[in-house]
Amino acid sequence: MKYEINFGQVTQIIALLKLLLIPSATAFADEAAFKKVCSSCHSGGVKGSMSGAPNVNKAQE
Repeated sequence: MKYEINFGQVTQIIALLKLLLIPSATAFADEAAFKKVCSSCHSGGVKGSMSGAPNVNKAQE
């Protein structure tokens, strides 16, 4: 039986594992950091609608 390694798939699996296993910096952002940096786009308004950023104050459908 011959096994072939598809390095493209291996690379994709490694990238997925990194995303799942390494916590992102935004997951640990506190409320003050969110208000300072993220809220301008993620709280709705003109800037949020222009950037396409999801509004965190609005329930997801």
